[in-house]
Amino acid sequence: MVGRYLKKYGWLYIPGVLFLALSSYIQALAPLALGRAIDLLSAAQIDRDAVYTQIGIILLIALGVFVTRFIWRYFIIGNARNMECWLREELFAVLQRKPVAFFNRQRSGDLMAYAINDVNAVRMTFGPAISQLLMGVGVGLFSILSMAGEVRPDLTGLALLPVAPALFVVFFFGRQVQKKFRRVQEKFAEISGIVNENIAGMRVIKSYSQEEEHIKSFSEKSNEMRQANVSLVRTSSSIEPIITVLFGVSFLITLLYGGDLVRRGDITLGEFVAFTSYLAMIVRPVLSVASTTSLPSTASPPTRWVSR
Repeated sequence: MVGRYLKKYGWLYIPGVLFLALSSYIQALAPLALGRAIDLLSAAQIDRDAVYTQIGIILLIALGVFVTRFIWRYFIIGNARNMECWLREELFAVLQRKPVAFFNRQRSGDLMAYAINDVNAVRMTFGPAISQLLMGVGVGLFSILSMAGEVRPDLTGLALLPVAPALFVVFFFGRQVQKKFRRVQEKFAEISGIVNENIAGMRVIKSYSQEEEHIKSFSEKSNEMRQANVSLVRTSSSIEPIITVLFGVSFLITLLYGGDLVRRGDITLGEFVAFTSYLAMIVRPVLSVASTTSLPSTASPPTRWVSR
């Protein structure tokens, strides 16, 4: 079903990707403009017209980021929302065409999981996941090129040393999050099926005085689902603190070595500020990649029946 949607409406992602790349490039201009403004203000004799011009450039950059971000979010995020609605309508149409025997084989909890969690996971993959990944790559690439080209290549290399372990942490924990999300999916389907069966068979349960047994079974399944969600949140929430610590090392290197370069006059104060701003911009793309890799996987085997 996703393939049919992309064949019909996938072209809407093209302008979204183009404006996203343009937005990444414009964002990469902001630290450089800020650094030049600081150099103008730290001069022995301040040129008021040059300062005002630089302020205007900064405001134009902010306006450009606002406009381009609105456009790419409209196309990419908005198209993903439309995909979510379209998939749910198609899924409902598929279920209406299924024979009664199909529903005897499929638990209602599984069907609810497909309609809620799986469709939402598809929307997250083709919306926030794509945009975060492309934005992370774009901003990171433009920032690194500007850091090396406009400031100092050696300072750039030293400051980016912790990025490699940060990416390793991202992909390692991302795989763990996807595995644990699948377990949450399974538990959600189980508990939804139990609730539906208990409600449908309430008279039978009361007739045989099985209330306590069913309450105990429901409590056990609820506790398993709670533990699965806690494990998922614990793993996903540990990614950002680890990345923050690693990039803290990058800022420490920048402060020590970059500060010495400013003291010796090898780089200006504005260039140092621009470099630290670029480094701060790189943190967000890495976190975006972390969010992308830790998004729920949509490749769970039970969803294969939808295509039939």
